[in-house]
Amino acid sequence: METIADELRMSPRTFQRRLKESGTTYQALLDEVRREAACRLLGNTDLDAGEVALRWASRS
Repeated sequence: METIADELRMSPRTFQRRLKESGTTYQALLDEVRREAACRLLGNTDLDAGEVALRWASRS
């Protein structure tokens, strides 16, 4: 979260407040990005669901 806040030129606390004002959280956004990336991998590659899951598990 700190890296993204830095890229947006705001403090992590301000970033959290802005997300809250928008009705979301950092974790919700992260989950959405991960879900979309997994769907792209499943739809555009020969990877099966287990392989996609392993790729994301290794990033955490």
